[in-house]
Amino acid sequence: MNRLSFALVLALALLTSCQRNDSGSGEDEIVVRMDGEPDRLHPMLTNVGYATDVLRLTHFPMLEFHPLTLELEPLLAESLPTVTSIDTGALAGGQAFAYRIRSEARWDDGTPVTAEDYLFTLKAAFHPLVQATAWRGFLSIIRDVVPDPADPKRFTVLTADDYFLSLPVTGNFNIYPKHVYDPQGFLDGVSLSDLADPATADSLVKANPRLVEFATQYSTDRFGRDTAFVQGAGPYRLASWTSGQELVLERKKDWWGASLQKAGEQFTAKPARIRFKFIPDDQSAVTLLRDGGIDLMGASPAAYQQFKDSLDADRIETYLPVYMQYVFLNLNNRNPKLADTQTRRALAHVVDVDQIIASVLHGLGERITGPFHPSKPYYDRSLKPLAYDPAEASRLLAEAGWKDSNGDGTVDRIIGGKRTELSLTLLIRPGSDIAPAIGLLMQQGARKAGVDIRVETRDFKLITENMARRDYDMTLLSLRQAPADDDPYQAWHSDSDRPDGSNRCAYRSAEADSLITGIRAEQDQKKRYELYRKLHAVIHRDQPVIFLYAPKEPVLARKSVRGLQPSPMRPGYYLPFLHH
Repeated sequence: MNRLSFALVLALALLTSCQRNDSGSGEDEIVVRMDGEPDRLHPMLTNVGYATDVLRLTHFPMLEFHPLTLELEPLLAESLPTVTSIDTGALAGGQAFAYRIRSEARWDDGTPVTAEDYLFTLKAAFHPLVQATAWRGFLSIIRDVVPDPADPKRFTVLTADDYFLSLPVTGNFNIYPKHVYDPQGFLDGVSLSDLADPATADSLVKANPRLVEFATQYSTDRFGRDTAFVQGAGPYRLASWTSGQELVLERKKDWWGASLQKAGEQFTAKPARIRFKFIPDDQSAVTLLRDGGIDLMGASPAAYQQFKDSLDADRIETYLPVYMQYVFLNLNNRNPKLADTQTRRALAHVVDVDQIIASVLHGLGERITGPFHPSKPYYDRSLKPLAYDPAEASRLLAEAGWKDSNGDGTVDRIIGGKRTELSLTLLIRPGSDIAPAIGLLMQQGARKAGVDIRVETRDFKLITENMARRDYDMTLLSLRQAPADDDPYQAWHSDSDRPDGSNRCAYRSAEADSLITGIRAEQDQKKRYELYRKLHAVIHRDQPVIFLYAPKEPVLARKSVRGLQPSPMRPGYYLPFLHH
């Protein structure tokens, strides 16, 4: 950022901070640094964590994990559902979940939240032309919803299996207002049971142009960015969004949940406005925090170490939440250079992860070996990390057929009848001080094994598009995990290797798929945990990605901010609890 543009950002931020009411009244504003920008505020269609941080404030599910206790609690639902087994019929062996939506629950225009909204949300998710593969994978056990004809707020969800995560699956997804997202009733007359069957759904779409039109309209930008169309049942609404600068939420007037604070802390909504400022650069963010332009921010360990001595301890406090998140180098397994296990394992041996944790993270991280957070009880600590060992990398590369045939210092082999050098590009997003340092260390280690690594900075939106097309070599990513036991289907099953799927490394393994299917079906916790450990071992063996570390990222906040408690859920705090 040049001096003039930074001065303008600083002046605007300071003006904003001067306009805040710090008296603790109902007009309080919290200003938060966000180091990236959401792609869209459309829960079903976003795969970006920045959007998730905002959507938790604008949209509500039936059930939600408490940000501090991690207990699954009713939000739109008036209570946890009554669960019964299905003993007869086509769904025998499944379960029935009886829900009732709170009488108070309303959309922004005062329309009641009803069973029809829940049903519509599921229909949209199962629509084959809606790019919601991750949702479809998560919701795949749901077969039908039966509204109560005597009570529009009561309904029963029918599932095909006695699935161990059935409760969060039926309750922990954001609900859409049908009358806003499908005002023309394109999905009316189409049954959920038909849409939940992929073959039937594909046939319906081919025969019904109204279904095609729905998918087109539902996916337009207006439902992801327009203040008039982004609507949920949460306490805040999108007030404005200026790309590259900020996104502002306002607390809704006469929000229905305001009267329910005694029913649960998650109905708290203290700040009247929440202003997210997009500031990729750590130094600029710390300067704004120090000068009062923002109230709190996440900081990389390196930035924290660099600036901590200049932060006024009387005005700024540091928190160290332990996030349920890990960081890894995503490898494109469809790339012929990276398609074999030996090459990927060789690359893992050229990354000095211990040095990354010590020097880049300043010790604020824990090394990991597989696809689960180390706090999970089934994380297999008997598996040893692949050591930094360029000599072992060279051996594995030779075993995989790579050799420096032309003496240029980079190994090569014949792929598709053509000599191909093992030259790879690592994509990183701008603003991070960690990613370039990791890239540099990987370059240095790779060079010793005859591998050429180039580091390229690219906007995260473009990186996401590259991953969707599987048009990339490597990129640095982080994965958030929920408090519940993991369902590895979305991230690691072959079915999720689709342009809109979450298996962005394109990992395909019949053995892993079988274990994932077993995990989803196993009710016995001890047996399920053993399956997790087996999957951990298979993925550790195959190295579809290079697992790095679980971070501890400092949160810096001005002491004028009250109510801040570290949360293991990103971003490490719950904004509706905060006030001045």
